[in-house]
Amino acid sequence: MERYNYKGLNGPELNEKAKEMFESEFKRTGFIVNRVKWNYRTISLLVSSDKGIRHLVHIRSVRDYNYIYFKKKEFPLRPTWLAGVALLFEGQKPQLYLIPSKEWGKPNSLLKDRNYPPPRKSDPEWGINLTKKNMPLLAQFALH
Repeated sequence: MERYNYKGLNGPELNEKAKEMFESEFKRTGFIVNRVKWNYRTISLLVSSDKGIRHLVHIRSVRDYNYIYFKKKEFPLRPTWLAGVALLFEGQKPQLYLIPSKEWGKPNSLLKDRNYPPPRKSDPEWGINLTKKNMPLLAQFALH
């Protein structure tokens, strides 16, 4: 029986674990995967098919219901850009989701479009409101 123990991992270790999970899943399904160094917060993968289709996947991980976000200036709404979300709840099998960036064009209770008015303290962002109530909305993006 496999254990799912994440409480001993710090933030960077948790993100690395999530990246490895996505990388493994993409490779298992026949994609070519390259790691991309994006910035200190964002782990990204460049995923390519043998048909030349390429996607950039920005990955975030959480170990509890939370709010996560991508800065708009670093995550534009493009057809080939995806958000990879790993829910790593203690003692539970990892849950992986892929959300096309274009989905933020239709914000809802799960996907948030946040523009902070001046004098703003935060950059505009695309958010994901991870709550138990929003799990049915997230389910459509599950990576099987």
